[in-house]
Amino acid sequence: MFKICMIGCGWVANFGHGPAYRKYASDHPDVELSACCDTTESRAISFMKKFGFARKYTDYRVMLEKESPDVVCLNVPVSQIALLSREILQAGFPLLLEKPAGANLTETKILKGISEKSGVANMVAFNRRYMPLIQTFKKTIEKTIGLRGIESIEYYLSRYRRLEDNFEITAIHGIDTVRFLTEAEYQSVQFQYRAFPDRGKNVTDIHLFAHLDGGITATLNFYPLCGAVMERMVVHSSDHTFLIEIPVWDSVDLPGKIIVVENNEYVNTILLHDQRQHVEDFQRYGFYGEDEAFFDYLRGGEKPAPDISQVLGTAEIMECIRKKQTIYPSE
Repeated sequence: MFKICMIGCGWVANFGHGPAYRKYASDHPDVELSACCDTTESRAISFMKKFGFARKYTDYRVMLEKESPDVVCLNVPVSQIALLSREILQAGFPLLLEKPAGANLTETKILKGISEKSGVANMVAFNRRYMPLIQTFKKTIEKTIGLRGIESIEYYLSRYRRLEDNFEITAIHGIDTVRFLTEAEYQSVQFQYRAFPDRGKNVTDIHLFAHLDGGITATLNFYPLCGAVMERMVVHSSDHTFLIEIPVWDSVDLPGKIIVVENNEYVNTILLHDQRQHVEDFQRYGFYGEDEAFFDYLRGGEKPAPDISQVLGTAEIMECIRKKQTIYPSE
């Protein structure tokens, strides 16, 4: 029996991962949803009943000792990720943790070292990588021009009335998605910011002008205060342009689409689903894909990405934004 335990029964767990765990267990008779844990007992009880977990706990250490799971899924606030991940890895339990792998670069580096020293399997859950539409987008590019044919990328992310101080934790999605799509690392980045002090202490538009491996250039723009929730990407080569409307929750672009243009001629529109078709949110938004990939790997499949050792580049860019640096790498 393959035993799944999870820690953290908040919004992300209920919206995305809980339904994914339930479907995975339903599709695999040898999988057991052993236990869930939350410091608020009522949340743990509700999650247990809603998604079919066998038991609930309010102390994750007690849960791990009693249950001895085959995998631990961590869905806790950013401030707690590094500490809990460290304990879980050092205890030898395979770990699927929500992004980011630490609240700052120092935490990420420490966790990377622990991960590599322990040798325990792990994966950081960047759900954009496992959205069916983005998976299809990458395959379309590979088939038409190849990843080495990418010359430039534009990434646009806007949100409606987001006033938190740490918008880089949302911006990290675009930073990582560009790495995933190109399979290239950031070599240099220039940053610009536009602050809105009347709306909050650290409410800021964020603009990145980047160079990646292979001569690829990227422009990334992040706006916390807009009239619409959107994520869009444009990829250019010498004779192709690809446009993608990424299906994120509450977006005006749902259900998402890909437009292909070649030599200034419209080729086609790829639409995996239309508004008339019922598609479960936890699948459309990539939660099921990332959970399934890691569980399948632990049960004998292909290793998914990224693990903690592979997200340091993304963490470095996030740290620059957090500190309002203007250049990467720092001089």
